[in-house]
Amino acid sequence: MLVLESDRVDQGLYEALGYLTREGSRQTSRAGTVYSFDTPVTIIHRNPLNMVSTCDVRDANPFFHYFEAMWMLAGKKDARWLDKFVSNFSERFAEKDGAQHGAYGWRWRQHFGMDQLNKVVELLKKNPQNRRAVIQMWDADVDLGFNVKDVPCNLVVVPRIRNKELDITVYNRSNDIIWGACGSNAVHFAYLQYWMAAQLGLDVGTYYQVANNMHAYEDVMGRLYMMHGGSWPILDSHAQPVVTFTGAPTLGHIGELVDNFASMSSGEYQPTDGTPGIFFREFKHMAMLHSIHKGDPQVHIPDHGPWIEAAKAWMKRRGTWT
Repeated sequence: MLVLESDRVDQGLYEALGYLTREGSRQTSRAGTVYSFDTPVTIIHRNPLNMVSTCDVRDANPFFHYFEAMWMLAGKKDARWLDKFVSNFSERFAEKDGAQHGAYGWRWRQHFGMDQLNKVVELLKKNPQNRRAVIQMWDADVDLGFNVKDVPCNLVVVPRIRNKELDITVYNRSNDIIWGACGSNAVHFAYLQYWMAAQLGLDVGTYYQVANNMHAYEDVMGRLYMMHGGSWPILDSHAQPVVTFTGAPTLGHIGELVDNFASMSSGEYQPTDGTPGIFFREFKHMAMLHSIHKGDPQVHIPDHGPWIEAAKAWMKRRGTWT
């Protein structure tokens, strides 16, 4: 097994792609030709809060990454909500009714007949050394051998409390380095880890990402390689952490904001009492920036931070922020 270590998501991406270029093998897949590692791969994210990609060549969509993570914590599965950020998302990943079959948030909170997230927090509060606190995503009864557009790539999350920090290990059957492992998944699971740690009064520890098959699609990898001038950049570990969840929002708070996204762009929406202020402002200002990107007049956004700055930079590359 290959083990890579990273202090920030872009660093992990390019280190993994460098290894893949040297050691990977070309293979066919359901969705096209890939370069794949010949062994399982573990990426050790030493600081999962450095989840915001700031590489202008990678050009990650910060709105999609941020709001999809919130959509997951809210326990949703209607993929049409995500079409705001990626126009054909539901067409690619949802069934005819608009539901994403393998939606992680739905699996975490609804699919198995219980809210696994709140249950795991409850178990760890009672016994911080509990080794049976497991969050399941794969369900053989509806996934194994079924012809649907999307089944979970990430299978299970196992938290562990160590030295007053919360670590998580995520086991994955098949993971694209660019779009998944060091793209959206780095945000999904870092936010899940972040939320659980906040509920438990702990710091965020290490995020271990274990993939049985880690790969990159040949065409995407090739374009990114050429855009970097025919070599992969070597990045240092410097990056900014995301804003902390002051007061630890409940899943209900997060769900309320997701449900009221449409009214956020004016900045007038007021959440239920108890929603942590810093978390609400970040969500609101990201929603306002997205509305500006879609054509609303530009207004002053007072907050700063990795998501806000990444969103503004992404918009500048498209001419929607000046």
